[in-house]
Amino acid sequence: MGSASTPLIPRGLEVGGGLQTSPPYRSGPTGKVLVERYIRTEKMTSKIAESTRRGLAEAVAYAEGATDIGNYGIDILEEIDVRAIRAKLGMTQEAFASRFGFSINTLRHWEQGRRVPEGPTRGYLLVIDRNPTAVRKALRAEKPRSEE
Repeated sequence: MGSASTPLIPRGLEVGGGLQTSPPYRSGPTGKVLVERYIRTEKMTSKIAESTRRGLAEAVAYAEGATDIGNYGIDILEEIDVRAIRAKLGMTQEAFASRFGFSINTLRHWEQGRRVPEGPTRGYLLVIDRNPTAVRKALRAEKPRSEE
């Protein structure tokens, strides 16, 4: 096993801080596969470490206000007038709930102000409001056939 200051090297590959030079690690198919696997693992680990480092740097910059917040996430209105969206489409509560997959009771609660749509549901309602044809098309799309 590697120490805290050296990378983790598969058992048998680490000898005196380097790769063992005697068979089977420098010759033969088994040794070659182990060495190549170790090298690929090191490259992958480096990519993951670099990606993590970049992500942390972005998080710190975001937390410190050093970046444009508009580059992160999406901005969805806090309040959505579900009744207005439904009325704009000229649909009854029953038709709207059925067409877009909502419970009729939930829709009534939203319209009466007893509850409010949360997170992803607000986003879905915005898409319904802005492009109801695309939503209808997506919802009636044919399901992919399973591979036989």
